Amino acid sequence: MRITKEEWNQHLAELGLADATADAASRQADQLVKRGKLAKKRASVMKARQQLAAKQRDLAAASRNS
Repeated sequence: MRITKEEWNQHLAELGLADATADAASRQADQLVKRGKLAKKRASVMKARQQLAAKQRDLAAASRNS
């Protein structure tokens, strides 16, 4: 479930937070989203590296057995 920036601002206004606080909260939320995306990309890169290392080990073992 994703909320829009307007919905987020409306929610903060309902809580009675000042605009500066709302802006800070929005920036913090944006940073958390960016961190999440970076962590996801980092995890996929690590998985690809592990798969590549496994293939290289298999190829090295196969060439030794030949």
